[in-house]
Amino acid sequence: PYEVSTTVVTGAETSDLTVWEPSGEGPWPVVFAIPGSGGSAIRDLDVFAGELASHGVVVFGTDYSGSPEYAVECGYRHVLEVAPDYGGDLTQPVTFFGYSAGGSGAFWHGLGEDKYGPDATYGAIPCPPGAERPGIIVSVNACHVTTTEIEGRIRFWGNPDAQITLISGDGDDVCGAWQSIEGHRLLVEAGYAATYEEIPDANHWEPVFHDLAYGNYSTLDADHPAGQATVRATLDANGIRTEPSD
Repeated sequence: PYEVSTTVVTGAETSDLTVWEPSGEGPWPVVFAIPGSGGSAIRDLDVFAGELASHGVVVFGTDYSGSPEYAVECGYRHVLEVAPDYGGDLTQPVTFFGYSAGGSGAFWHGLGEDKYGPDATYGAIPCPPGAERPGIIVSVNACHVTTTEIEGRIRFWGNPDAQITLISGDGDDVCGAWQSIEGHRLLVEAGYAATYEEIPDANHWEPVFHDLAYGNYSTLDADHPAGQATVRATLDANGIRTEPSD
C-alpha cells in the first residue's frame, strides 16, 4: 500500500475538493467522488477514499450544498484540468464514483453527454467548458428507481461506452438493493455495459465505512468487510487487482 496525503483545493468555480493522493509520482488512475446528501466528501468518504488511494489511485471528492449540479459538474471539469498536478493519468479512463444521493448524480452527470459533454448545453459561468464524460461509473447504495429515475431518464443519456458498476448492501433499508437490481436491468436492456454487485449483510452506510445507530453517524475501522468490498469493486472497475482482505 502507498502512503496517502490529503489536501483541499478549490477553483474559482468549485466547492472545496478534497484530494487523497498516493505517495510517489504516479501516474495514477483518477476517481472523482460525490458524497451523499450531506454534501461533505470528508464526512462520507474519508476512510473509503484513503483506502482506495493506498492502492495507487488519486481521488478527488467534491463538497456541495443546496442544488449539487453546479458543484458536481464544475468540480469534475476542474479535476480534469488539475489532475496531472497530483499524478493523475488522464490517458486512462476517469471514474465517476457516487454514494447514495451522489450515486444518482454519478449517472446524471456521467451519462448526461448532451447536457454536460464537449458540446454541452450546460454552460454555467465561470464553470470550465463541457468535457468528455467518464469512462467508468461506480454507484453505491443509490435509489436508482425513485431518485435516479433511470427508467424515465435513460432515453436522454449518452456515453454508451461507459463501464458501469452498481453496488448495494443487501441489508440497505434506505435505498433497497432492489433499486440497484432494477437499475442494472434497465441499463443492460438499453445496451450499457453494466454489472451489479451485492454486499452481504451490509446496510446503507457500511459500504463506505460508516454506520448509523440511535441517530449517531459513526465511522468504522478501515478493515471493515463491507467497506473493503466497495474498495475492491472500485479497483476492479479500474482494472487494479488486489487480494481480498482476511
